[in-house]
Amino acid sequence: MKNTESIKEAPSGFFEPNPKKISPKIHVYDIWRYEETKAGGYALPTGVYRDGILKLINHMGFWKKYKTDGSYNFIKEKQNIIEAVTIAHIRDAMTDYVNKTAKTTSFDYAGITFNPTAEKLKEIFFANSTSIFNDAILAHLPNHTRPVLRDDSKTAYFPFKNCVLKATKDGVKTINYKDLPAYCIWKEHIINRDCEYTEDGEKSQFRKFIKNVSGISEEIKEESIPDNGANRFKAFGTAMGYLLHNYSSPSTARAVIAYDQELSGKYDPNGGTGKGIIAQAVKQLRNTATIDGKKIKDDNQFSYQMVNERTQVIYFDDMRSNFDFLTFNSNLTEGWQIERKRRDAFRFAPGENPKTYISSNSILKNSEGTTAKRRQFIIEFAPYYSQIARLDREPILETHGNMFFMDDWSQEEWNRFYSYMVDCAAYYLAYGLQFYQLIAVNDNKLLQKTNTDFVEFINSKEIQPGENYSITDWAKEFKELYYGEDSEFNSRMFGHFINIYAKIKGWDAKRTRSREGVLVKFTEKTN
Repeated sequence: MKNTESIKEAPSGFFEPNPKKISPKIHVYDIWRYEETKAGGYALPTGVYRDGILKLINHMGFWKKYKTDGSYNFIKEKQNIIEAVTIAHIRDAMTDYVNKTAKTTSFDYAGITFNPTAEKLKEIFFANSTSIFNDAILAHLPNHTRPVLRDDSKTAYFPFKNCVLKATKDGVKTINYKDLPAYCIWKEHIINRDCEYTEDGEKSQFRKFIKNVSGISEEIKEESIPDNGANRFKAFGTAMGYLLHNYSSPSTARAVIAYDQELSGKYDPNGGTGKGIIAQAVKQLRNTATIDGKKIKDDNQFSYQMVNERTQVIYFDDMRSNFDFLTFNSNLTEGWQIERKRRDAFRFAPGENPKTYISSNSILKNSEGTTAKRRQFIIEFAPYYSQIARLDREPILETHGNMFFMDDWSQEEWNRFYSYMVDCAAYYLAYGLQFYQLIAVNDNKLLQKTNTDFVEFINSKEIQPGENYSITDWAKEFKELYYGEDSEFNSRMFGHFINIYAKIKGWDAKRTRSREGVLVKFTEKTN
């Protein structure tokens, strides 16, 4: 169809309104390059207009956004929500645009008749595709400079579909999105539910779960919970608040480690106490990467490929006992270094480092020393739910009447859950991690490195630092009591067990010889 009138607007669907002349014989219109015929008066499409393409791509919401390490991502923004995209995403959006707007038509503008056909425009686009959709061209997209809404040392933000909850040491406030016009939010960080903050968070089913795994009867009133340095219930709450706070200080960064309270040997671990449910709870509010702890290898640089730049929490599920905890030390303090197959590696800036949560049925290797202890916050799970599971019953369903984090919950229960979790973040920001006197971690370490008999024996001795004890007499007594005089258990093995015991207690074990045999004196380490 031919339009012989001079037009002032582009046909419907086109990005640029009018053709323009960029050289004596060359015109550009929308994303296309036209060249006048030798006879003049007519212009045919001959190529793509790269500047027009870049403007259109940006008009569609695509940008280049720099990261803290100087590299950049391509992103797409819509109504202040951003998401990382690939070149393929950008190409697909442009392909859709071309398929919708490429038409066979004829129109006059400024004395020139333009004669594009749909087939010709598509052929030009596809022929030039590889020269358009690459890093060299798309790196010319405008830089996205709007700041991302991030937690800082004093604040944690929780973006829901309908609002943002802001937690500080002073409590929780609700913020409307219209009051955050200067900020953008990563799409992966938005919690895909509505939330109305309520003071009834203390009535949530999940809070009852926390009391149960803390070893506290539901009937005990809050003010009557026995204090154990800082009681275990508060320790659980601040552990979750710490995991939810998406800000990390290199000097105080720790991994939250979940163990079972019940004693268990290396080859007969307990489990089923609810350690994984904590991870599921955190996952409802934070972008969490789950890594199978049984399959992870200390020396495998690609063990953390599940982690991306928007990950806020890394959860190691059922970590194997011989994993070396010291492997995590630099990751916790300097930022996780993530190596990926066939993709660029990246490192988190220390302040943006994901929090680390580890569940294990066995005590981790090299977790006793001063350096290791400064990077751990341990929570011990009482056997409330595992005792029900041993009866072949579903413990969560039996205790609470429904499963957690599913459609079984009403909106009111979701509100109570979210409110309790955000309250935990506020409590953590006010008081920090609340430590308590560990109940069974040291005995579990000892049990998993020695045996049940030795743990029972050594705990019966009521050992005090600074006193001399006869290893010779102890070894003889231990062998006769548990194995009999004719057994192959020897004093050398007993001495090895004593060394393990001292290390776990954080003591030095100084040996001396006397007429009665070998004596040992335990002293507190000074470093």
